[in-house]
Amino acid sequence: MRFNTVSLRTFLQALAVTAAVSLSAAAQAQTILKFGYAVAKDSHYGVGAGVFCAEIDKGTQGRYKCQEFPNGSLGGEREMIESVQLGTLDLVSTSSGPRVGTRFLFSQPSTWTEELMRRLLIWMVMLGAAVAFRHGALISVDLMLRTARGRWHTFVNTLITVASLALLAVLIWYGIDLVWRIRFQTWASLDFLSMGWAYAAIPVGAFVSVIALLAHQLDPVDEQLDNAQ
Repeated sequence: MRFNTVSLRTFLQALAVTAAVSLSAAAQAQTILKFGYAVAKDSHYGVGAGVFCAEIDKGTQGRYKCQEFPNGSLGGEREMIESVQLGTLDLVSTSSGPRVGTRFLFSQPSTWTEELMRRLLIWMVMLGAAVAFRHGALISVDLMLRTARGRWHTFVNTLITVASLALLAVLIWYGIDLVWRIRFQTWASLDFLSMGWAYAAIPVGAFVSVIALLAHQLDPVDEQLDNAQ
């Protein structure tokens, strides 16, 4: 009877150790997400995919990582969408999700998605510029700023800020005027929407950029200068 008790206790201990090791291995297991797109890795698609994957890795502390498949190595956009539906591909970046979807489902493009994408691109550019202002990541001729020291560096930096604010002020002023003048024009495919909603991205994006620029001036984050060769 004592032998049976000891054997049972040993078995339970071994079972507990095995379960703990299995749970630890599962917790540390890494999930690979397959990410496909049809263009080159150094294209804007590839750059966006790289940033997305880096944020996924950082946000999950390495539990999830992306494996990129550029250059249409897994097929065209339609084939990759089918792969996502079948579960053999996790992520796909396409030229226009709604447009590709309607082509795939109805074998013909919708009448409004292409125009919607063009209008949304304006918003993407203007709001993206605000993010770039905040992180100091705009493309610029920065030789003078990188070589300046002391008070001269402060002067050059202030001059750049003032010039940028002047440009953004012009965009806000004329952007509002543009939106007001075309407010009665409507979209070609969505005639219930005013064209002003599309071009409102100019003054709105410029205003957000002003806030981002002032934040950068008070708390500099110079990603472009830090990564300069």
